[in-house]
Formats: sequence, structure tokens, C-alpha cells
Amino acid sequence: MKRRLWRAVALAVLLMVAALLIPNQGMVASAEEPPVEPGDPGTDWCYTTNGSECIITGYTGSATALVIPDRIAGYAVTAIGESAFYDRSSLTSITIPDSVTSIGYQAFYNCSGLTSITMLDGVTSIGDSAFYGCSGLTSVTIPDSVTSIGYLAFCNCSGLTSVAIPDGVTSIGSSAFYGCSAIRYANPDSDGAKALGKAGYGFRVAGNEYDLRYLFTNNEISGLEISNVDKEVVTFVIPDGVTSIGSSAFSGCSGLTSVAIPDSVTIIGGNAFMGCSSLTSVTIPDGVTSIGISAFYGCSAIRYANPDSDG
Repeated sequence: MKRRLWRAVALAVLLMVAALLIPNQGMVASAEEPPVEPGDPGTDWCYTTNGSECIITGYTGSATALVIPDRIAGYAVTAIGESAFYDRSSLTSITIPDSVTSIGYQAFYNCSGLTSITMLDGVTSIGDSAFYGCSGLTSVTIPDSVTSIGYLAFCNCSGLTSVAIPDGVTSIGSSAFYGCSAIRYANPDSDGAKALGKAGYGFRVAGNEYDLRYLFTNNEISGLEISNVDKEVVTFVIPDGVTSIGSSAFSGCSGLTSVAIPDSVTIIGGNAFMGCSSLTSVTIPDGVTSIGISAFYGCSAIRYANPDSDG
């Protein structure tokens, strides 16, 4: 009798313990595992979350053309984190949704196989070295939502020939486009060209082999400088509107026979025409107020028909 009673008590205790444990296990599981929405992209994405949104920190799948989801496990994807795709050379294209507002430090560093980037409106900042060394990129369209481009952001993107920078960009970091020597613009008056000039960069002009750079004083355009002219040039007409011929702009153009300098030019930099040994004719406009040291050094063939001319 006593044995039966003890068995009944023991069974009751076990049932009570089970009733307490089972709900608690469910609560722990629901706290750790967020609800998975229909169409969730699965477990290939690595991310961190603050409980309402998440940051992409990596990718473990094998796909090379990636479309970053705007939600993962019920969380809105709002950023691509630091070094998320670092040195992932197999990546060929990336599409970034409008839920993402920032692209982090070295996010796509040295993704040399990346040829296409699609950024939808939403991104406001492109971090330092974000696309450093993405040598396969040929063009980038930066959305109107972007206001800042970080230090070295597109450094050594040597294949980049076209980049459109929106009016809203207020900050471009040092060396953001360093090594992007192939960038060209069909229209040197484009907002992108001016933004680059404001940040201290020159740009190549489509169909011509020379660099232009906007000069700024007190945040306003104060001039346009020409430099790095193709060494193979024979005759050259400097575009109207250029105010400055940069230092060594034509240096070493030994085959240059004539150059037309517009009235807009006021400054001729040092060594500007140094070594242009075939140059026989040059007319310097009255508006030129400064000619740098050795600007015409080695131009032994230059002759003037009128020794009283301003040139």
C-alpha cells in the first residue's frame, strides 16, 4: 500500500516538473530564433541584429551574382558591414536594396571580379575603402541618396571609366578615386566632374587625351585647369573656359608644333611646355598674369613674327 502511494506521489511530481520545463524551453527558443518569413533567403547570409534590423556581415554560399535581400529572418537589412565581402574575387555582380543605408569599411575590398554594382536609392554613405581594388568595375552609378563617399572608397578601380556622382554628395574622402586613371566624361561640365574637382581630383575627357580639373575658391568654382596632355599630340587647341595650364601640362610633347591658348587663360604653370622642341608658334593672351619657371624651357624652335606682341 505504502509502495503504491509513493509511486503516485513520484508520478505527480514528475508531471509537475514536465509542465514547468516544457513552456520554458519554448520561450527560450522563441527568444533566440526570430520568426522566419515566407521566401526568407535562408542560411547563406551571415548577419548581426539589434532585434529590429540587421547588418550583413558575410556570405557562405557559392553564388557569384548576388542580390542582397531587404529582409532576413524578419529583420530589415539596413547595412553591409565591415569587410563583409573582403577579397571575394569570385563575386561578379552585386545588387543592393533600398533598405540599405550604409556600405561599411572595406565591404567589397579587392573584389577584383566584380563588374557590376547596382545601388538602389537608400544608401547615404559609402565607407572608407568600400570598393578598394575592384579592378573589374567599368562603371558605377551612385544613387541620389548618397551624401558621402569615404577615404579610398574606389581607389585602384583601374577599369572604371564612368562614374556618376549626384548633386547631394557633400563629402568625398581623400584618394577616393586614386588610381582610377581611365575615368572619362563626355561633358566636363557634368555634376560628377565638378564634384571630383571639388574633392581635388582631375578627370579625363572622353575622346581627348588630357586631364581637366575644376579649381575652387571658398567652395565656389574659380577656374578650370588642363594637364597631362597626350605626349603624341601634334597640334592642340586648348578648350575655351580653361583658366590655367597646369605645371608640366605639355611637358615632353616633343612632336607638338602649334598650340592655341584661349583668352580665358590667366596662368601658365612651371614647366608647362618644357621640352616641346618642335613648337614653332605660340600666342600668349593679354590676360595671362603669371608664367611659371621654365614654362617654355627647351622650346628652341619658337619664333615670333612680331617682337612687340604680348606673347
